[in-house]
Parts: sequence; C-alpha cells; structure tokens
Amino acid sequence: MRLLADLALFSPDLPMNGKLILLVDDELYVTSVIAQQLRPRGFEVVVACDGAEALAIIKERRPDLIVSDYQMPEITGLEMAARLCEDPATMQIPIIMLTAREHCLNASELARTNIRAFMAKPFSIKQLLGKIERLLTAGMTDSPPLRKTA
Repeated sequence: MRLLADLALFSPDLPMNGKLILLVDDELYVTSVIAQQLRPRGFEVVVACDGAEALAIIKERRPDLIVSDYQMPEITGLEMAARLCEDPATMQIPIIMLTAREHCLNASELARTNIRAFMAKPFSIKQLLGKIERLLTAGMTDSPPLRKTA
C-alpha cells in the first residue's frame, strides 16, 4: 500500500510543540499509521472513529487541525466540517479531507466548511505531513479540487 511505502521517505523534524491533531476515520489502520508518524514529530494526537465521536471530542478539546475521512458512519466528514463552521469557536479549525472515492463537491458545499485540502486514498504520508505542516506553520491553504457536478 502506498501509505506504508512513503513512511521511509519522510523524516524531517516538524517542531510542532504539542499541536493537537484530531484524526477521524472509521479505518483504525489509517489513523494508526498517521498517528505513528505525527507523535514522534511533537504532535499530540487524538483519534475518533466517526464524525459524531469527533464532534464530542471537539467539545472537550479544540484541535489545531483535523484530518478526516470523507465517508464514515453516523456523520460524514463533510457533515462534521459543516457543523464545525456553524460554531464561531470551531469555524477556523483547518480540515484535511481524505477520501477513498472521487467525491465531487461543489463550491456551495465547500463554502459551508473549513476544508483546506483533499487527499485521495491511498495517499502519500509524505504529502499529508507536508500539508499539515503548511497549514499549521504558515497558515497556507490548499485550494480544494473543485469540479462541476451534474
């Protein structure tokens, strides 16, 4: 799997000094691999298995960034992102959305969220870590790949 192949390729130190990352995915393997790469780089990592659990965690602890799967039981990643934007306390949390399918979101759907980047599964851990670093340190935003939907 591409995810494992990229682990050896990325080794720069990311001095994030305890920044809290919330990983949201119903596939434990995905969150485990990402967490194993984030923790040694100084990140604090919390894991949720779906959008509902993530929203409960966010009430208790406000993450600096969220990496979420798109398609999950209970509440999808898109629904979770939209709910976060409804609350002034959470509307600025940047989100990186992971997807196993070619989901096409239109501009009006994205306008209701703070999704800053999309990555297709399987994804490159090196690229994911790079996006996390950019979003947290420079405040840069990646433009989501908007496509016209029918």
